[in-house]
Amino acid sequence: MTHTSENTVTVVKAVWADALGIDHIAPDDDFLELGGHSLLAMRITARVSEEFDIDLPMPVLLRHPTLSRFTAAVERAVREKHGEGT
Repeated sequence: MTHTSENTVTVVKAVWADALGIDHIAPDDDFLELGGHSLLAMRITARVSEEFDIDLPMPVLLRHPTLSRFTAAVERAVREKHGEGT
């Protein structure tokens, strides 16, 4: 599936909202401060990996805990997998 940057944000935000049970998530919201924990991180990275057909290890979310930073990491992983550079 091809994703635009805007679409990536929308998809990642929806995954976070569903997993965390929160309707509104801002770009600078922190996963852990929103109540995230390791089991939710595993669920989120698995869903995002499936959605974007990438292999995204759970620690990526913990290293990039805001929505905007995590989305950027997802976009990098997509570009790397599909040979579009870094």
